Amino acid sequence: MINQPHNSSVTELATCPKVELGPGEFQLLDTAASVLLTAHNKTLAAHQFWLLDGGTLVVCQPDLGLDPRAPAVDEKFDPVMGYVTVGCLGVSLVCLVVHLIVTLIAPELHNLSGKNLFSLSLALIGFYSTFMLNMFIVEISAVSCLILAVAMYYFLLAALCWMLIIGLDVARTLKLATTQLRLSAGPQWCKFLLYSGVGWLLPALATAAATTIDLMEFPEVPDSLRPGFSESDINLCWFSKKDALIIYFIVPFCIIMFLNLVFFLMSGYFVWETSRSTAKITTSGPKTNFYLYARLSTLMGLTWITGIVAGALDIDYIWYVFLVLNTLQGDTPSASS
Repeated sequence: MINQPHNSSVTELATCPKVELGPGEFQLLDTAASVLLTAHNKTLAAHQFWLLDGGTLVVCQPDLGLDPRAPAVDEKFDPVMGYVTVGCLGVSLVCLVVHLIVTLIAPELHNLSGKNLFSLSLALIGFYSTFMLNMFIVEISAVSCLILAVAMYYFLLAALCWMLIIGLDVARTLKLATTQLRLSAGPQWCKFLLYSGVGWLLPALATAAATTIDLMEFPEVPDSLRPGFSESDINLCWFSKKDALIIYFIVPFCIIMFLNLVFFLMSGYFVWETSRSTAKITTSGPKTNFYLYARLSTLMGLTWITGIVAGALDIDYIWYVFLVLNTLQGDTPSASS
């Protein structure tokens, strides 16, 4: 729901599909009695828009008398990009399922690092599956869209958290191997349960908090900070508010990636110290984990960097690079089996 607008006499906007415009996309005229849509050089009367407290404008999406050549909804991706995404996602899902099966039947993969990678694969399967549902569903109710958006958000956060856990565990293992000349072995269930609390429960708490804010509509929370999971106008059940996307996803993502970078640099330092000292690691286990983490961190970090660049430049070939890297992440865990 949208907060009560300044021009509360508006009635014809109550049921129409709406689009929200930022401060730079319109200009108020006659003390908010009318407004000019600067991109289309179109003036709207007071009964044709809502002016929100946050300084944004809400108008009906269909038939605003704008350029008839402009589509009603801006389609970000063309059909070819959709085919590329579906194909790469299908390959990733198959590889991830194969990795899970191999992990279950191979006792040597039942150690702590194997269980961590198993959990990351589960999170990626959940994210890819919900994302593909998002792509294929044409008509969906508001409740179903909310559930789908929340599930996709949860699995994406879980995948990032498990990536962070893998980075922490690899750095810890290399430190033990290089400074104390000892390796951790065995299933280490207590440590894995602790990791699971971070990898599964922490994203669940964050998702529950965002969903509660979205549904309860607390008066203390500005409308721009509500996720609006079922209100997106891009044909995707996802965040509909840019500020909410920054707070609930971009900020946690940046923190996790920064910590991943720190753990990766620590791991690289430990390997470098080992290679230059006389005390060599007697097994390839820690180094194997490090190289695996290097592939994972490079792949996931490069993916989102290209996503940010693609969003900023809006160049088709960069979008293709982003889609391929993002949707083929499932091949990396399976390659370690």
